[in-house]
Amino acid sequence: MGNRMNRILFMFCALLACIATGCASGGTKPTAVWPGQSARTPVKLRQIESIALEHHSSIPPVTIEDASKDEPRVAVAANSIDLTIDQVRAAVLSNPEVRINRMDPGIARERAGADGPWRVESIRIGELRYTLANAQTKRRIVRAIAESDRVYWSLHGAIRELAVRHRDLELARQQMVRARTKVESGIAVALEVARAEAGVAERQESVVIAQARVRRLDRQLKRMLNRSDLKMKSATAIAPVTDPIVLGYQLSSMQLTKMATANRTEEREQELRMSIALLNVAIARKVATNDADPRVQLALLQHQQRRIAKKRAEEQIKQDVLDAIDRLHRDWNRILLARKSVMLTNRRYLAEKRQFELNLRTSTDVLEAASLLAEAQLREVRAVADYQISQVDLAFATGSVLGEHRVNWSPIEIDQVTGG
Repeated sequence: MGNRMNRILFMFCALLACIATGCASGGTKPTAVWPGQSARTPVKLRQIESIALEHHSSIPPVTIEDASKDEPRVAVAANSIDLTIDQVRAAVLSNPEVRINRMDPGIARERAGADGPWRVESIRIGELRYTLANAQTKRRIVRAIAESDRVYWSLHGAIRELAVRHRDLELARQQMVRARTKVESGIAVALEVARAEAGVAERQESVVIAQARVRRLDRQLKRMLNRSDLKMKSATAIAPVTDPIVLGYQLSSMQLTKMATANRTEEREQELRMSIALLNVAIARKVATNDADPRVQLALLQHQQRRIAKKRAEEQIKQDVLDAIDRLHRDWNRILLARKSVMLTNRRYLAEKRQFELNLRTSTDVLEAASLLAEAQLREVRAVADYQISQVDLAFATGSVLGEHRVNWSPIEIDQVTGG
């Protein structure tokens, strides 16, 4: 009831103010200010700009009818630069975003109150936080390397997928030439040419889509590398030259889980937080009269929370390893099945092409067989790329990097990042 009376009073006062300022007689209307909104909010923050794309186009807008007269125009990189997976990792470690993570964790030392009655505990907390900062930095670096590895192999697979699309388009064009030759010789009807031309158009669209994916992944990897000679708008494309590892493995989940527990820092980080929480309990007991003091109770609660978090981290590490092993085995089987499918569909394509030459099949039959061959090849390409990424995921789950060479990192001073 009180709130309702307050609202009525507010509305009555506002009406009186409006009459007093002349708003009822055409004067200047007061600007409404919503609760929590400042009357001095910049107008720019209350406006959403519009964009008309025709004003930003380098050529006059083209209609579908006019554009359809020519083949689709696709931007092609003027040149490329070969990069191995090791070069990508080195560039990622030099990226300022990662260099910030590598900053000397000595800044995490905290010795506040070292002259008080809890001097020993306070110094020990500073040392633990220093170790904790190192553990967190290692985890972020492993994550950054794994993310760049995933993009590298995604780009590698996208480039191979584009090559398959181009090959499929070339087969369709060859079929179109064969169809025109037969029509001109009077052996086949004109419908054969129309069928073949439709097949070419369909495959051109697939090429355009595949090229767009390559460019997107190329930009994503350039952004992660942050190299001066490989800006995102650079005309130079990245060419991944490291060959994928296509080998089958029989892995021991027990050994890899043990390795993950030793390498990954999440559980170690929780142990350090538990130790810090235990020291905070000791400090709280020094300043409190008994354990019933709220400060002691809070410190004990935080210690118990850290203990539970450590157990959760341990279980999460085990699940990550088991999930990664499952994905690795899944993608290996996908490769085997796709390889068999490529062999069978290629045999069918060759048979359909021979039958067409004998006037026993139409262009549609040949194009369908070529399409099935291309899809089988694409499944193999994607399975190989996913297999590489699954290996990266398994390495990440064990807190390591994929390959024979370990990565060493060292902290850097803040002036190395800021240029001071």
